[in-house]
Amino acid sequence: MNSSNLIESYIEYIRKLRNYSRTTLSTCNVVCRRWAEFLEDRGISDVKSARSEHVLAWIDKRMKKDGVCDRTIESELCTLRTFHEYLIHFHGPSSNPCGCLPEFICKPSLEQDYVSVDEIFLMLETFDTSNIFNFRSYVIIALLWSTGLRNTELRSLQWQDVDLEEATLFVKKGKGNIQRQLFLNDRILADLKEYRRQILAGPQTPVFCTYPNSKRSGVCDLSLSNKQLLDILKNAARQVGIKRRVTAQMLRHSFATHMYEAGVSVDDIGQMMGHAHRTETTRYIHVSVAAAQRLLNDHVFHNLHYREDT
Repeated sequence: MNSSNLIESYIEYIRKLRNYSRTTLSTCNVVCRRWAEFLEDRGISDVKSARSEHVLAWIDKRMKKDGVCDRTIESELCTLRTFHEYLIHFHGPSSNPCGCLPEFICKPSLEQDYVSVDEIFLMLETFDTSNIFNFRSYVIIALLWSTGLRNTELRSLQWQDVDLEEATLFVKKGKGNIQRQLFLNDRILADLKEYRRQILAGPQTPVFCTYPNSKRSGVCDLSLSNKQLLDILKNAARQVGIKRRVTAQMLRHSFATHMYEAGVSVDDIGQMMGHAHRTETTRYIHVSVAAAQRLLNDHVFHNLHYREDT
């Protein structure tokens, strides 16, 4: 079968077994045909002959020449991965050029919404940190992003749980009674030290209290409310033009995604997030374009050295 026929059979297959909508089927068809044309332009007439380096070139073209946004490319990579899985099972022999990309690249988009690194920095830059309330908000967002803390974990955090000398943070009230220790990077450690210096607080005082400038009236022992935290995140996002509803949960997704982009294993990310099972962690990781490029580059590199060694 030629590439066109293979694509037709794939679309018919997912129509029958996956119950996709007409719009989704049409999108998959367009992506696969665009992929086949891309390969033909490189002298590859059979889609089953595609390799990982071709996927890297595809990403580069879609980003630089076509100007396509990352989220569209991520969706296309999911389509290509499942398309080549289908070819392997029903029209082999062949290999999957996207096989090094994990299966959870194809999770539903609502399961994996996250904030990009650039968006995080824009949010942080909105705060005039000379104001203690703004500085508190700044540290909250930075800590959520750099540790993956849950909403309730952040709000129940006390100063006795934070070791500013050892640069560690102890989560005592994790979900499912799972306790864990987190290491603080140099930047968030410096921010926490400065924030701690500016407020009046004892060991059992909430790290993020309602009135951080409590030197005026004594130690504040009233924890930040859920609404206050949501308002901080909502306002920071609105200031930089983020239209999505940014929550602590979204920043938790962002933590997992950015750690995965940096090459941290799923199991290690799960330990930092306080997960008992690996499947919990994969629900938080969005396989971004940056992560996909890293995985594909690693795969191509190892294959190249394997061929040279043999």
